[in-house]
Amino acid sequence: MIAFLKSNPRFFRFWLAGWASEIGDWVRNITMMFLVLDLSNGSAMSLSINLFCEFAPIFLFGLFVGALADRWNRQRTIMGAILFRAIIMVFLILAYLAGSLLLIYVCGFVSAIGTLFFRSANQSFLMLFVEGVEERKTATAMRQTATSSVQLLGPTAGASFYLMMGAGGSLAITIFMFLVAVFLVSTIRVEQPEMSTKRTFAGIWKDVQDGFRYSWSNPYVRPILFTNMIYGFAAGIINVLEVFIITDFLGLPKEWMALLATVQGAGMLVGSLFVNKLKLSLHRMMPVGLIVVGVFLAGMVAFRSFYATAASLVLFSFGMIMVTFGMQAMKQIKVEFAYQGRAGMSMSSAFNGFMVVTMLASGWLAKLYTIRPVIVLAGLAATLSGLILYTVFQRNLRQEQMRVSANSEVA
Repeated sequence: MIAFLKSNPRFFRFWLAGWASEIGDWVRNITMMFLVLDLSNGSAMSLSINLFCEFAPIFLFGLFVGALADRWNRQRTIMGAILFRAIIMVFLILAYLAGSLLLIYVCGFVSAIGTLFFRSANQSFLMLFVEGVEERKTATAMRQTATSSVQLLGPTAGASFYLMMGAGGSLAITIFMFLVAVFLVSTIRVEQPEMSTKRTFAGIWKDVQDGFRYSWSNPYVRPILFTNMIYGFAAGIINVLEVFIITDFLGLPKEWMALLATVQGAGMLVGSLFVNKLKLSLHRMMPVGLIVVGVFLAGMVAFRSFYATAASLVLFSFGMIMVTFGMQAMKQIKVEFAYQGRAGMSMSSAFNGFMVVTMLASGWLAKLYTIRPVIVLAGLAATLSGLILYTVFQRNLRQEQMRVSANSEVA
């Protein structure tokens, strides 16, 4: 890892910027969760609305943002997106001072648009200074390690900042970390590809249509679109109800959520360190990861024990790393550079579209059926998506092998 960082100083700075951005995100996430729970007296519905506002822009604007990211300067897009989020944090501080849940929801929604631009340009920007399949797999694994490390430390840090400094102080730290990330990205010198000159809405809409057609015709992206819809259903449930596994199912204070999130971060860190060493092909990485996610998501409510829930969460987190790593590596290898943003946003839109709808219904489902059956249902959905994707990817692999064999015979 150290040798790779030394050999590519531009990636090293981008990697550090990722650390800063992730730390800022986690401090903000924990602060917003506590703010909403405190202002709403622990309402599951209020938390559902907040999370809906955080993820809805991906579903609503994902395809358009992907088209814009593919035509804009990637570096400036990333810097502008991070700076935009820093500015929104100032307005979030004002919303906190006003004690307004509505303004907090609005800030979460608008900030998510900035996050959308940041993510859509991320992978294609990295490809400008990390070349080669193995090098990009290493870079992806290292960025996931940074994300997992921050998830290990972020919840505890975020909760500590909130308790010691209040919401205003925590959000000020978020602003500072975002500004550090902007500075680091600005120091990277890279030759940008030629940008599109079609600046009209018609030109953008054509790019959106081209991107969707490409995604639909790609034999690897299309099945991911379908399985991401099912996976999004499962994610929507756990994103809202995870804190209520602590409070309602286990009967513990909500502050234990920070400890559970730290456990999840530990699982993701271990997963990110070892996922690149698994003897699994890319055709199997994401499907098997989805099955692991599903099994151990249901396992979180198998016993009324914090330790059993935490153990299942560690393995669930390892599966999430497999899913993320497999999807990103597959996209880098099987999707053309010109379509990286649009294909990525197509996959994200399919996932988040079903996730945000499920988020709105999760609080109602938990009241109607209690936590356990709803979480088990989510686990079954994730497992089903993995089985479907495994079947399709294996068929694609057999077809590729048959084409290679046929070409060899012709030659």
